[in-house]
Amino acid sequence: MLTNIVDDTTLTSLLSANTYTFFSLSYEISKFIFTLGGNNIFNTYTTPQFDGWTDQGSLMDSVQMGSDGAYFFGRISFKL
Repeated sequence: MLTNIVDDTTLTSLLSANTYTFFSLSYEISKFIFTLGGNNIFNTYTTPQFDGWTDQGSLMDSVQMGSDGAYFFGRISFKL
């Protein structure tokens, strides 16, 4: 357990620092824009926690980035 320096209360969780990488590449042909990309491309996960300490009772807090792992996408846009 860790103790809060400010008011001597016991802290219930300690989250490690993580880096998340997002990437996208777009190419425009005429009025079409083709995009390939990814969110959290190195599949970094957040610090697992005791399920009683999260908002929804899950392994990872829903507000932390990367809780779903890597996500890759393709997109086609059209300019009017």
